[in-house]
Amino acid sequence: MRLFGTNGIREVVGRELTVTFVARVAGAIAAQFPVGTPIAIGRDGRTSSFAFSRLVESVLILGGHRVVDLGVLPTPAVQYLVPRVGAQLGVIVTASHNPPEFNGLKCIAADGLEVPRAVEEGIERAVEAGTTRSVPYDEVGTSYEVRDGAHRYVDGVLAQVDAERIRRRAFTVVLDCGNGASVVTSPHLLRRLGCRVITLNGQ
Repeated sequence: MRLFGTNGIREVVGRELTVTFVARVAGAIAAQFPVGTPIAIGRDGRTSSFAFSRLVESVLILGGHRVVDLGVLPTPAVQYLVPRVGAQLGVIVTASHNPPEFNGLKCIAADGLEVPRAVEEGIERAVEAGTTRSVPYDEVGTSYEVRDGAHRYVDGVLAQVDAERIRRRAFTVVLDCGNGASVVTSPHLLRRLGCRVITLNGQ
């Protein structure tokens, strides 16, 4: 059963991407890692992303894992933060550039890169077999929120560029966020670079 495409799982909400299916994938992920593994979860701003991220979080906690809730962030920010919050895996609830009726799941390795195909295959086999993990009450995991993820990511980007040289140019930037998760990072980054920012589609 091949579930992962070139970059995660993407399906139509309520058709292929159902509560049952997402719970099965989350249960399969829970079963792939030792009890107590720290797993970070991020999401985009799609109407279904909050609910699906909470579903994944619940299944992982009941599987004995320690969940780090990164909130709404673009994929590169989650990739940046996964190793910096000590997570062994990152799960992003997003369908990237797909139309709004889609959503999906991406898995990020401990180094911030996409997980190897072998990990995806292990998850796919577990989904097909219905494998999951439910731990006793005294092994139930935990969850905590990282509230400054966007700021930490922007700081990381600024550390890689000649910020003062950019500030001296005093650019005016028209930024189209496409109503995506970058609305929480890109305008902030540009303002810190001294830009006058005109934001479009920043809902």
